[in-house]
Amino acid sequence: MKKLTAILHKTDGTGQAGRWALPVTVWLSLLWLELLLILGGGRTLAAGTLLYVVLFSAAAAGVISLLVTATRSRRVNFVVLIVLLGIVTVFFGVEFYCRAFFKNYMSPLSVLTGAKGVVGGFFGTMIGQIAKRIWALPLLFVPLAAVILLYRFGFLPLTGETWKSRTIAAVLAAAFFLAGRGSVALNSVARSRYGASYEFNTATTAFGLLTGTRLDLEYLLFGNGASGSFRVSDPAPQAETQRPGAGSLPATEPEPVPTEEPTAKADGPAEPNQPQEPEPEAAKEYGDNALELDFAALSQTETDPTVAATHSYVATLTPSRQNEYTGLFSGKNLIFITAEAFSKEVIDPVLTPTLYRMYTKGICFTDYYQPAWGGSTSTGEYSNLTGLVPTYGVSSMLESAENNMYFTLGNQLRRLGYFSRAYHPHTYTYYDRDLTHENLGYERYIGLGNGLEDKITEQWPESDLELMEATVDDYIDCRPFSIYYMTVSGHAEYNWKGNAMSQKHQQQVEELDAPESVKAYLTANLELESAMTYLLDRLEEAGIAEDTVIVLGTDHYPYGLESLPSEEYSSALEDLYGFSCDAPWDRDHSALLIWSGCLEGEEPIVVDDPVYSLDIVPTVSNLMGLAYDSRLLAGRDALSDTAPLVLWGDYSWITDRARYNAQTGQYTVREGCEDLVDEAYYAAVRDTVANKILFSKNVLDTDYYEILFGHERQPGEGVLENSLAGIKP
Repeated sequence: MKKLTAILHKTDGTGQAGRWALPVTVWLSLLWLELLLILGGGRTLAAGTLLYVVLFSAAAAGVISLLVTATRSRRVNFVVLIVLLGIVTVFFGVEFYCRAFFKNYMSPLSVLTGAKGVVGGFFGTMIGQIAKRIWALPLLFVPLAAVILLYRFGFLPLTGETWKSRTIAAVLAAAFFLAGRGSVALNSVARSRYGASYEFNTATTAFGLLTGTRLDLEYLLFGNGASGSFRVSDPAPQAETQRPGAGSLPATEPEPVPTEEPTAKADGPAEPNQPQEPEPEAAKEYGDNALELDFAALSQTETDPTVAATHSYVATLTPSRQNEYTGLFSGKNLIFITAEAFSKEVIDPVLTPTLYRMYTKGICFTDYYQPAWGGSTSTGEYSNLTGLVPTYGVSSMLESAENNMYFTLGNQLRRLGYFSRAYHPHTYTYYDRDLTHENLGYERYIGLGNGLEDKITEQWPESDLELMEATVDDYIDCRPFSIYYMTVSGHAEYNWKGNAMSQKHQQQVEELDAPESVKAYLTANLELESAMTYLLDRLEEAGIAEDTVIVLGTDHYPYGLESLPSEEYSSALEDLYGFSCDAPWDRDHSALLIWSGCLEGEEPIVVDDPVYSLDIVPTVSNLMGLAYDSRLLAGRDALSDTAPLVLWGDYSWITDRARYNAQTGQYTVREGCEDLVDEAYYAAVRDTVANKILFSKNVLDTDYYEILFGHERQPGEGVLENSLAGIKP
């Protein structure tokens, strides 16, 4: 050992061997952690990713080495090294388990925002996930242990360096960084992920966690110059057909054409038994879903460049047209439900007859998606309630707490005097909902700890049926009402031991041919079925089912199944689906239910085009005849003739003509649309997607609705609210 130590420290007076021991050790440590994150998480190591990780890790190792050797004290430098490497190790561990459970890497801000709730509310689940992958813990700490041993036996001098050696180290770090940037620049897909189409999960997958984190912090502090301005291109062509497709139910039945006696023709008597052709009815003219706002003029007087750019962008947009469905639900009560981990596979005529009834006898969306905006309930809620992309992941909702969220359905209806409440059967402070949900338009938000604790049984997960039983009496006689529910019974984990709802309904699926995990997932959702049965029964008993609209969507796909054993596919999630789900649209397909008693007995309204969570607010706003501006939401009215677009936070997208998978960089043309798609079309859609994501970010960053409409006032206080309340389509 002494001989080896002597070799490492033997120099020609400059200490060359020992000098490189530190950066090489740090570099190998970072490489170990990056590769563990990739290979230990079940990902395939692509050649491009390996190159980026090697180069950027070398640059990071150079910077860390410079920080570690900042003093002349070997002991102080060692402490600095251990602290820095320890922080990096813990962060890699957090991301490793985030990826294992949520199937996404989560940005540092999202991790910090969600940490309190996860530790406080789901500590047992978190420990369970770590226990399943306990093998990763010692592997995560291998670099830290190795550094301690190397220091102990004198292989890491850690003495202060001269200005010359530090200059050389800095130059080498810069060279590795520039080599990494140059490699990225040579690949168009990588170049887009690094800049214009940056998203934390995608960037981390492509370049490694260190680079993904660096970019996230850089863009958070200084903005992303590559994606910080709206793009201008020829607009994507509109869809060929009017929406919705065949089988749609008009909002009102046409008036019967009266039978008239034959009349004389201009050139002679009328021919007997030849009825005259009725005069064709003039096509009804529909107005725009837009408010009286001159965005071009606003952009000219605005001094803030971000706000001015947003005004200019909105000024270029064409508002959606009102249509035969505008005002179909005008004046009705609204119950809006985000159902935990709900999926289309839950809907079954035998197992869940009430959900099946709502799906088939309401407005039926056959091609619906809930993108996994970071794999969290909070991001799904945000997209459902605001019609905007959650550009800050889990923290997006909390960022909105002090903003004017003008177009949420809760705020729109509250301005019209609706009675409003929001409910959740779990801890009321989870994800800081006590700070956010009243700002979304609900006069009171009630959960466990501020009103429901004596009405909901203490178990995990809590009962959606008990939630309905505890709350319906609060509002059923206070009409019109606007109610929001965030359910919990469908939450992971999915097994007979750790899920009270699965245990409760276990006997109902004994004959089902499926793995235990899939059965446990379906039985957990049987509590949602019971809750919806109870709710519809109460509405019908009160005689207000025809005057009430229920909107039910989900927060995310059931990611709790994705990491569980599978009998046939690579995961239990694929057992549930019956097919592989590598593409985001396969994984995130879901169901949206919009039901009202007034639709019962009629042919369902069928929408076959792609629809997603951002479309909920504009679609329901139009159905309820609310005065809103379609240009100020990222989604669209799914019943309008606006071309469909579904986008993901990583810049993947679907239209009625093509698809783009940002993870693979591949386009797929829908069958029969080959002649409708070209590179100009792809470019236009790419720009539209980027603009909608940037617009959503700007709305949050600048409190854009506050700039346009002022602070939220109580109903009747402001001139603007009074004027909007009187608008009828």
